[in-house]
Amino acid sequence: MRGGAIVALDSSFLDQLAAVTGARHVATDEESRERASFDAFGPRRFPHTSPLAEARVDAVARPASTAEVSAIARLANEHRVPLIPYGGGTGVMGGVVPLRGGVSVDMRRMSAVLDVRRADRLARAQSGAYLADLEAAALANGLMLGHDPWSVPVATVGGAISTDGVGYRASKYGSMGDQVRALEVVLADGTVARTRPLPRQSAGPRLNGLFVGAEGSMGIITEATVELFPQPETRAFLTFGFGGFEAGHPAARRLFDIGLTPSLIELTEEAEPMARGFL
Repeated sequence: MRGGAIVALDSSFLDQLAAVTGARHVATDEESRERASFDAFGPRRFPHTSPLAEARVDAVARPASTAEVSAIARLANEHRVPLIPYGGGTGVMGGVVPLRGGVSVDMRRMSAVLDVRRADRLARAQSGAYLADLEAAALANGLMLGHDPWSVPVATVGGAISTDGVGYRASKYGSMGDQVRALEVVLADGTVARTRPLPRQSAGPRLNGLFVGAEGSMGIITEATVELFPQPETRAFLTFGFGGFEAGHPAARRLFDIGLTPSLIELTEEAEPMARGFL
């Protein structure tokens, strides 16, 4: 949600922004602006000559509802101010770095896991919900989340979808985007769009795909329905040694050829070369 000629934020705009979220949920101090301007790809990872190392948003807004996100988008659209959605800040590609200032829309006040439907194997959560909370709700219903990155305690649902994150279980369950069944999204003009939670789609464009991996450029995800999976009856961790990577790779590939898909597989070269699998 960036682009076009923009204007600097003035006090009138900030007053209108504060009227949407409440003044205490709009920040313009240097610390808040710097924190919201980078993810795990911090300013020190840019070349010292890159202007992006000094990039900062002009303000941070923290909405509490889809209606507030919609109002922020309408206001920003009217004033041609860029919006950059912000989740847990665990991305590693610099997707939240502002190209030309603007407002960071911090989604973490919208953090509810709204429901878990055991029979449908679906969960519905606001985009600012932490993956750990979604996983806990799934486990309480005998299910599990298929997405399991290192950042589970601090990454958010919307951020994982917007980056199409790949977790440790991706070989079996796919990326986070593969697990999305429906989305609620605020578009650039403030329109709220919702897709239906269909397990499969045989006709028409797959609208969820417009927003998966788009890093917020197509809209701000406010709510998501994701597929959950049955908890395995048992788990086994297996380790095998090979003479080198070249010997281990065909063996790992053969697992998939015969339909034996581990939830996690890691082929590494260490002091004692080995391949690891988690079934």
